[in-house]
Amino acid sequence: MAYTVFAQQDQVSIATTVPTAVDALKLAQRFAQEGGEEHILVSDETGWVLTLDELEEMVRH
Repeated sequence: MAYTVFAQQDQVSIATTVPTAVDALKLAQRFAQEGGEEHILVSDETGWVLTLDELEEMVRH
């Protein structure tokens, strides 16, 4: 299932689609290091929206 990672950095919105939850987590963590975790959301193909914490929890299980 594909995931789209949304981030806000330096007044620029970024949306990147990746093929797996693990890829989404890696990308979201990179964005968080660069610009802050509070500006990151992840959506799956069904439209379900997750925070970085929720995505981390999902990948762990």
